Amino acid sequence: MHKPDTALKIIDGIKEKLEKTLNIILQSYEKS
Repeated sequence: MHKPDTALKIIDGIKEKLEKTLNIILQSYEKS
């Protein structure tokens, strides 16, 4: 079994990647 912390760290990592991707998309829309 995985420790709950590991799952939380993975979820946090995914959230960070999603936020960065969203920021990049938003920036590219604002420029155009």
